[in-house]
Amino acid sequence: MGKLFPGAAQKDRFGKQLAKLLSHPDPTCGRSEYGTHSIRKGASTFACSGSTGGPSIVSVCLRCGRSLGNVLERYMHYEGAGDQFLGRVMAGLPINDASFAILPPHFKMPFDSDVSSAINKVFPSLSRVPALHSVLAFCLSSLVHHAQALEMLIPKSHPIFYSRVFTDVDMVPMLKARLVTHDSVLPATGIPPHVGLHKELTRATTEMRSIPNEVIRGVDALLETKGVAAGNLTQRLLKETLVEVVAPMVQALASSAEVSPAPAAPPCIVNYPIFEWNPWQQRLLDNFITPSVDVATAWQLWWCGNAGMRMPPFRLIKAGHIPRSQVKPFSEWRFAMDFLYRVYTAETGLRIPENPTPAHATDTYAIILVKIKPLLQKTPKGRIRRGDQIKIATFASILRKVPQLGLRM
Repeated sequence: MGKLFPGAAQKDRFGKQLAKLLSHPDPTCGRSEYGTHSIRKGASTFACSGSTGGPSIVSVCLRCGRSLGNVLERYMHYEGAGDQFLGRVMAGLPINDASFAILPPHFKMPFDSDVSSAINKVFPSLSRVPALHSVLAFCLSSLVHHAQALEMLIPKSHPIFYSRVFTDVDMVPMLKARLVTHDSVLPATGIPPHVGLHKELTRATTEMRSIPNEVIRGVDALLETKGVAAGNLTQRLLKETLVEVVAPMVQALASSAEVSPAPAAPPCIVNYPIFEWNPWQQRLLDNFITPSVDVATAWQLWWCGNAGMRMPPFRLIKAGHIPRSQVKPFSEWRFAMDFLYRVYTAETGLRIPENPTPAHATDTYAIILVKIKPLLQKTPKGRIRRGDQIKIATFASILRKVPQLGLRM
């Protein structure tokens, strides 16, 4: 569990989340019947008995950390193939289907300039570590691949929808076109021999289903050719004749005409919803919930908004535009953003333009982060904080507790 969940008490954190998930009004789904140990026992049973072609008991015991006795522990050692096969079984892939050999979504060209640019936008801090590029590419590809499912399963108020992946309306379609789940770059591991046969059978079936269309196209082409040879006027012959006659005329007209420059592409304008409220026309966000995001994301939303959710820059939102219950949390945002803006102007002597781009907002926050980093590193009791994960509400609370700091950090 230590490799999956951050922090010093992973088991306790996971147990609390599991208990919260199982707190269901249905009495047959009582949380007293389940625990963190049940998951490991159930996984072992599923891996060993879920199929007649499942992984070996040794692989299962080693993965679960169970004791095999002195002799078995001495002579039965970990091996990659068995563990890779077990990993696919535990992922729930169908062992009797060709899709068992599927790969996780990944980019065909992970070092493509567009992919690298997207990684820098989504992970501005971590992307500065070259060794993490491949890991970040996998994280981003998985997020893009499941973007539609996340939009259906997770409430719109979730912080993930305020990240650059979703606020940049062009990012997901652009990256999806570069995703694959087959072995184009990565080799599939842990594949038993019979799955290879399934893949070949699937490919052969697909090719057989395409044979009728290929035959029809071939016969049509043959009839077209034979008709021309017999002196008949066919559709293809008429089309080729018209092209030969009209093409020189079009070329002559084009050469004599003045070539006008192509019109510039219109700027991308996001239309935000306008509502009528009392006698005034104001942008009223009835369902607005102040998002619980980190400081960097809050800075982006403050200046650039969320185009994916058609939300304006948060600095344009007034207290009268949002529900009364959100006025106080949003005032904490404004307090923290005003402080960060003062830090930036004091450090650079510059003002942020009226409509900055997301890239400009990221660059300005990088300057601010250098100044406020000492404030985020430790708690009053000396515990280490994860500065890049601190929430904006927590940050505002820290500022209110140390008002004497000002800009003298």
